Amino acid sequence: MVTIMQIQNAANITPITSINQTNNQDIKPNNQVSPSSDTFSISDLGKVTQEIDSLFDKVDNIYMTHLSGDQKKELESSYQQLDALFESEQPNDAQDKKINTLFDKIDSIFTSAEKSLSPEEQEVLSKLENKIDSLMEVENEGFENHINEELDSAFKQRDELLTSKLSSQQKNELKSLNESLNTLFDNLSNDENTQQANKLFEKIDAILQSSYNKLNEEDKSKVEKIDNNINSLFNDLEQTLEEDITY
Repeated sequence: MVTIMQIQNAANITPITSINQTNNQDIKPNNQVSPSSDTFSISDLGKVTQEIDSLFDKVDNIYMTHLSGDQKKELESSYQQLDALFESEQPNDAQDKKINTLFDKIDSIFTSAEKSLSPEEQEVLSKLENKIDSLMEVENEGFENHINEELDSAFKQRDELLTSKLSSQQKNELKSLNESLNTLFDNLSNDENTQQANKLFEKIDAILQSSYNKLNEEDKSKVEKIDNNINSLFNDLEQTLEEDITY
C-alpha cells in the first residue's frame, strides 16, 4: 500500500513529492574540523562529536576538583540511573519524574561546586562552554544535512520503483500534479490552499498506487523497506530538531 501524507497543520509540513527539493546548505565548521570537501561527511561529524566530548571532559575535570568524595559517588550513581532510564524509548510518567529528579540532583551538585570556582576557572569554563555551543550547532546542522541527503536518496529509489509501471501519460500527469503541489506549498497560509494540496496528494496517491499494484512481490517488498527507512529518517530528523540538550 502506497501512502501519501495529508496536511494537518500547514505551518509544519514540508512537501514530500517525487520531485526532491531538499535545500541543503554547506556547513562551515570552526577551526576544530576542516573537511576536505564541500560536503560534511560522517567522519567529519565524528570528529566534531569527539571534540565536543573532549571539551565536556575538560569542563567536568574543573568541576570535579571542587567536589567531595561523597558528591562524586552521588554524581556517578545519578548518571548510571539516567543511562538505565534512557534505555526506555518511551518513558512513563514515573520514569519521567525520576529523570527530572536526577537532573535536579546533578544540577545541585554542580551548583555547589560552581560556588568554589576561582575567577580563572570561571573564565576557562566560559570559553569551553562557548566552544561547545558552537560545535554542537555544527554537529546538529551536519546531522540534519546528512539525514536530508539520505532522504533524497531514499525518495529517488522509491520514485524509480513506483514510476516504473506508469505510462507516459501517467508520468506527465504526475509531473504536473507535483508542480502544482510545489506551487501550493509556497503559500499554505489559508485553509483553501491546504484543501487543494490534500486533493493533489489524493490524485498522486491514486497514480502511484496503480503502479504499486503492478509491481512484483520483490519490488513491493523493496518499496515497503524504503518507506520504513524514510519514516525512521524523519523520526531521527524530528528528534534532532527538537532536542534540548542540558549540561
